[in-house]
This record gives sequence, C-alpha cells and structure tokens, in this order.
Amino acid sequence: MGWINAAGIIIMVAGVLLLFSGDLVNRLSQFFGVTIIMIDEKMAQNRFLVGALLVAAGLWLGWIAMVYSSLWYFYIIAGLALLCGALYLVFSKWLKPVSQIANQLIFCTDDVVIHSRRITGLGLLVVSIYIFYSVSKIRS
Repeated sequence: MGWINAAGIIIMVAGVLLLFSGDLVNRLSQFFGVTIIMIDEKMAQNRFLVGALLVAAGLWLGWIAMVYSSLWYFYIIAGLALLCGALYLVFSKWLKPVSQIANQLIFCTDDVVIHSRRITGLGLLVVSIYIFYSVSKIRS
C-alpha cells in the first residue's frame, strides 16, 4: 500500500501547486520543457535497426495476441509496430516530412494545463482524496 500512498501524495502536491502557484508551475514548465535530444535525428541515423526492432516487436506482439485471445488489442499494437517498422525500412525518406507535419499539428499540453490549471489542480486534489479514502477502506 505504500506505493499507492506515495502516488496520492505526489498527486496531491501537484494539485496544490497547480491550484495555488501558477508562476512556479510556469517556471518549472520552462525549465523542464527544454529539448535535450531530437529523437527523429537519432532514429534516422539507425533507421535499419529501428525498423528491424519495430518489425520484430510487431511479430512478437502478434504472436502473443494469437496465443492469448483475451489480449485482442495486441493485434492493433502489432499492426502499428509492423507498419511503422516497414515504413522505416522501406520509406525512410518519406518519414521526415510526415514527422515535420505531425510536429506542427500536435499541440503543447503545457499550454492547456496552464490555462486550466485551477480546474486541473482541483481535479488532482479530488483524485488524491479518493486514493487516500480507498486505501483507508482497504485497510479497515
């Protein structure tokens, strides 16, 4: 139960920070929002290895889905892994423009959280209270 309590405490601290300290959250977002490594560049250098690993992972997940029929959603994950692996192996030049388009379309979650920080903080506080309540019910 210790890890559930730890999760509740972390969620509660995040909720209090979002609820009462927007400036601190902005500064933390700017500090941690720095790009350390460009994944597209690193993956492009090792495109054959990445493609082969994705194909292997797709085949393995497909095999697991066939063995355990209750994991039907693994077929979807396996199909996506096979598709991405094949694209990396065969059409690697085509993936760079697609990646640039996707980077422009994806919105920044930091902006959404900052603009609705009070609602998000309140929601996190409610979740942490529910976690503590559930743990107390389980223990009794």
